[in-house]
Amino acid sequence: MSFHDGWSYLLAPMDVEKFLAEHWEPQKPLYIPGPESKFADLLDREAFITAISGMPKDGKLQLRVGYTNADDTGSAYGFFGGREALEHFDRGATICATSLEHVEPRVRAFRDALAAQWPSPDQLIVNCYYSPEGQGFGTHYDPQSVWVMQLEGRKRWFFSTERAAAFPSDGITAMELRASGGSPLLKSAESMQEIELKPGDVLYLPPGTWHRAEAQGFSLALSVSQLSHGTRRLVGRMMRNVLLDREEFRRHFPLPVRGSAEIEPHLERLLSEMKRAVDKLTVDDLRDLWAHLSLPATGQPGVAAEVEAGAPVRVAAPVAAFVDERKRSVTVYRNQRKYELPWACRTLVQRDGDALTAAEVAEQLDTPWADASPLIHDLLQIGVLAHA
Repeated sequence: MSFHDGWSYLLAPMDVEKFLAEHWEPQKPLYIPGPESKFADLLDREAFITAISGMPKDGKLQLRVGYTNADDTGSAYGFFGGREALEHFDRGATICATSLEHVEPRVRAFRDALAAQWPSPDQLIVNCYYSPEGQGFGTHYDPQSVWVMQLEGRKRWFFSTERAAAFPSDGITAMELRASGGSPLLKSAESMQEIELKPGDVLYLPPGTWHRAEAQGFSLALSVSQLSHGTRRLVGRMMRNVLLDREEFRRHFPLPVRGSAEIEPHLERLLSEMKRAVDKLTVDDLRDLWAHLSLPATGQPGVAAEVEAGAPVRVAAPVAAFVDERKRSVTVYRNQRKYELPWACRTLVQRDGDALTAAEVAEQLDTPWADASPLIHDLLQIGVLAHA
């Protein structure tokens, strides 16, 4: 298995479907031990140093440094060029390289594989943390899901078994809360689980999970982060789409001075328009926008060659397909286009990634080969099927 395998590679030996059902959906932390060589093909210390060494401080890759103290306090600074960041490392700081995919081709290919397998409006980024002995970061929680992949060295982690907050809008440090007089959010930080990550190990932390870490000797780790702003983006974009064609939402806002329109009647009209617009929305409208925000554009549909009955093909994975039993409709999205397929395709589109022959596809469609062949040709052309 290589990094091109995406989530299977990251989560192995755990099954991806099992992870989603038992940890992603209920938002439970997870430690996955792995063999030392698990991530050897992705990144090592030499490749990381090479990638950041020539980076200017104003490039796409953002380099920050942080110093932590034994009393769970610390300080962070940025942004730096690569050489300056490495000088801070030599003085005892952790380097955080945000969005390493911008400068490291293998990391970019890995991030792209992850994003293709889990289409989502929630953006994926890959950060890298390089820490000297005893360094890491103080107790805090993040607003995003995090998968820590230990590449080299070791790092001791402490994390809460219960979330301080469910999908928080922002992250915060325990130091900030203590300095402001405390907070109920700190209660879940009182009971922390401890684990030491070795090369090949993975730690999944849901949004809102308290955690801190410190290197044992030194540590190099990748952190795959998935932001949790997708639903807000989708709703915000939809409301803009349906409201901005209305004059009331484009005009100047009334002023609280004589001569201007009154404010409260204006707000009443806005609220009335918003209610009417929302009442007209359908699940199909939201789904179409989700597909536009989430699914990659992989190019225009090509011209598929004629297919023989014995030709090996496979069902696209993942195929964004929606089967409506009530309407007896099959809708798929490919290359940011929407296609309505015959009802006979309903079982086929549920076989994401399966390899079979074109004749077996015809059997799935419950259609004689002569009638199924043109449809199979169309499915190849739009990308629901591909030549295996």
